[in-house]
Amino acid sequence: MSSDPGTGSAVDPGRTGGGCDGPLIAVRDLVVSRGGERVLDGVSLRVDRGELVGLVGPNGAGKTTLVSACNGTLAPDAGVIELNGRDLTTLSHRETARVVATVPQETNTAFEFSVEAVVEMGRTAYVSRFGTTTAADREAVRRAMERAEVAEFADRSVTTLSGGERQRVLLARALAAGTPALLLDEPTASLDINHQLRTLELVRAAVDGGKAALAAIHDLDLAARVCDRLAFVNDDPAVGSPMVTALRDGQRGRSLGGTAGGGDRVDADGDSGDGSDDRDDGGSDHAGADDGDDDRAGDNDGGDGDRAPEPDR
Repeated sequence: MSSDPGTGSAVDPGRTGGGCDGPLIAVRDLVVSRGGERVLDGVSLRVDRGELVGLVGPNGAGKTTLVSACNGTLAPDAGVIELNGRDLTTLSHRETARVVATVPQETNTAFEFSVEAVVEMGRTAYVSRFGTTTAADREAVRRAMERAEVAEFADRSVTTLSGGERQRVLLARALAAGTPALLLDEPTASLDINHQLRTLELVRAAVDGGKAALAAIHDLDLAARVCDRLAFVNDDPAVGSPMVTALRDGQRGRSLGGTAGGGDRVDADGDSGDGSDDRDDGGSDHAGADDGDDDRAGDNDGGDGDRAPEPDR
């Protein structure tokens, strides 16, 4: 256990990514089949701390499949997924939930849960087998609701909120988990433009605070405004391999004027064939993937075990 130099509070290395200098999310040569059909074929990408990578492409191209594979709810046929330097296949459900939290597409709940109760579900991976929460859990929930701007709704039922407000509640639940990485599956798909922008701004703020995020985003222009890199998942064999477009420093915030053309294939380190860094050269690279169906990714809730001593800051 280490100490946060800014607060003196205990820090759980498993939650903050301590000890690993590599990417928080690394995918190498991933192959995934669903229903007997190959959905993803040879996908490789990486997401570093402080980086937001957007998955863009047509519906059915396999963006949600990739998100599902990365949070452990869908087993790949081949390839490697590493979270914070550890092979996903070696992690328990609880351990996975302490590294990466998922924000799904809007979830319709049939129960009258309060907003605070829903956000508290993000602490499941830290709650003891007896289901008791601590002051650290309550502080994590309070802070997450404030960061996602839903604290004023704490006592209200989620069924009374608008779509944009409910999506911010789901983001707060993920933030309450205190994970160093976030996965987002079309978090703005059903929202109006104002709520789309606000939701992605909140994600961007979390990334600027040191988290890593991989987000499937249906709107290319919005993705270009907030993401550091874009991974285009292609479902048309005639087009060839999906492409990764790097946005130069300072270019984020303006719309992307078209799709990338040529470039080197991106490997698991996110580097081009000549060894240059994607975020510096602004070029386009190729990442192998194929088409497939989009299904909703599941949430990462934990089981029994040890708890984190302090909430994420």
